[in-house]
Amino acid sequence: LPQSHYGISSTPEHPFLAIKGIRHKDYRGGHPYIDDLHNQKNHKPAWIQAKDLARGDFLLSTRPDIPFSPKIGLKNGRSRKPLRSSIFVDKDLMWLIGLYVADGSVSDRNTISIALTSGDSVGIERTRKTFMDSFGIEARVLEHDGCSDVRVYSADLADNLGGWCGHDPYEKHFPTFVGRSIHALAGLQHGDGWTDGKHNSITTVSCSLAHQAFEMLLLRYETYPSIRIMKRAKVGG
Repeated sequence: LPQSHYGISSTPEHPFLAIKGIRHKDYRGGHPYIDDLHNQKNHKPAWIQAKDLARGDFLLSTRPDIPFSPKIGLKNGRSRKPLRSSIFVDKDLMWLIGLYVADGSVSDRNTISIALTSGDSVGIERTRKTFMDSFGIEARVLEHDGCSDVRVYSADLADNLGGWCGHDPYEKHFPTFVGRSIHALAGLQHGDGWTDGKHNSITTVSCSLAHQAFEMLLLRYETYPSIRIMKRAKVGG
């Protein structure tokens, strides 16, 4: 049961207090994922054995006490100019992590890129400043097709970000040290968020990230979020 990235192991017969999820076939391999609880007619918890649980089911438990790490170590070894051995985890780094899991990527040339809208001067400047303040690395901004590509060149930082957050967009997730940070959620919202005037929404292709955001909203704000599955649009009709 690795959905929350904290990990739970048990015998097949161990009972869990859970709510079964509505199943939808995802377009990558047909994995069943959860729909929002509002669409379930009888979403009552029940004791269910571990062998009968599936990815996307909700487990009920006490609120986890996730330790906050004010300082984390960095791995070095591939860059000519090594990173600092450790950095402080502050609100700006949390925001940058949220933005990275939303719109960040690492190329084969160890180039870290974060795509922002060209007119987003506040977001661009905050991204550049945080790369410098947290990692001591200067970021460059390349403009193309109405997009501002904030880039950093560092093999070691690429390794650290990939280890924390994943490389594949479909597997992106918040690292454990983020906890339930509102600043990380704000970064995710800045990159992948939108509103229709009534609801604030975040769109992602990562099931793990969607569930993490769901859990953070539920436990941090005590609100009742939902997850909706959207089919991928066909290219070329």
